[in-house]
Amino acid sequence: KNYKYAVENLERYIGSNKLMFGQLTSAVLKKWIESLRNTNRAKEMYPINIRQIFKAAIVELNDEEKGIVKIKFNPWNKIKIPKADKTTQRAISAEACREFFNRPLPQTKMLSSLPELGRDVALLVLCLGGINTADLYALKKSDFNNGVIGYKRAKTRHCRADEAYIEMRVEPFIQPIFDKYLASEDDEFLFTFHNRYCDHDSFCANVNNGIKKICEDMGMEREYRYCVYTFRHTWGTIAQNDCEANLYEVAFGMNHSRGLNVTRGYVKIDFSPAWTLNAKVIDFIFFTEKESKQGKAKDLDERQDKYFRISPKMLVQGRAYFKGKVLAEIMDTGYSNVEQVISALVPMLPDSIPMRAAIQFRIDNLDHETHVVYERTKGKGF
Repeated sequence: KNYKYAVENLERYIGSNKLMFGQLTSAVLKKWIESLRNTNRAKEMYPINIRQIFKAAIVELNDEEKGIVKIKFNPWNKIKIPKADKTTQRAISAEACREFFNRPLPQTKMLSSLPELGRDVALLVLCLGGINTADLYALKKSDFNNGVIGYKRAKTRHCRADEAYIEMRVEPFIQPIFDKYLASEDDEFLFTFHNRYCDHDSFCANVNNGIKKICEDMGMEREYRYCVYTFRHTWGTIAQNDCEANLYEVAFGMNHSRGLNVTRGYVKIDFSPAWTLNAKVIDFIFFTEKESKQGKAKDLDERQDKYFRISPKMLVQGRAYFKGKVLAEIMDTGYSNVEQVISALVPMLPDSIPMRAAIQFRIDNLDHETHVVYERTKGKGF
């Protein structure tokens, strides 16, 4: 779908739906990318998609061994694709959740109330571990057994060894809303959403419209109104801030692989810790009057080492470990990045370390009391 949108945008810019690869010179592409500068995400996503199409075309259409070169140049070598804007933190506090979910629904002339749908689906998302609307829409009866839903997350199922599978228990608090939208017995789908909306995009759009109508009725300015993803972000933020979960536990509950996607591909996972954390989040929001601690949760889509910084003025300690033993150590200032520290440690390592053996490098910023750990393989990483 994103590839289709990218091509359609490029067609509109050039003014033709009969694009030729020869038309896509670096000058044309740079001007097209410049036209996307005011977008948040498309300025990065669309050019990347077109570049991938171009790359695939070169592989398919050119055969340099036989002297067949239909695409004679690759303009992308001269183009720098801009970064997408960082996603705005959407999470809200427990107090704001209580206000939203206990708000009287605004009146509507529609037979099926969008605000009611928006509120109910937002509650399902929040109380099912931050489930996505696409996954909620696609759930089948076969995915629900003994009070537990088990599904493969649509967004990442094709790029993870475990197919992004997760199980989440339906807590008693959410059971009435859960039952409210159950499909008939002869329907393969778990919920009735597919009877009302043609696809998950239409479903999500209407849910968001319903949520925004409630926010509008609450007197919220347009830029501060919630969307369905607000409640997924809120689940993770409250779990970390207020329920004392660490970032791994939050990521596990939200079905992020966090670098363990290979392990998850062959280990039979016990998902009950995610159920316990989900119950804690529900209890904190709906069965206490406690205030949230906002602003302390890290963005779960960011690499953890992004928060680790060193500069030449900072005191850094670096250690190299092999089988748990410290083989090299330094403590000094003057390092600008992690690779400089590792490069300083490598010459101190003994020659007796076997080829292809893994060495762990721990780097501590002693001024900020933070650290990171990297692993390098002899003969490959150093």
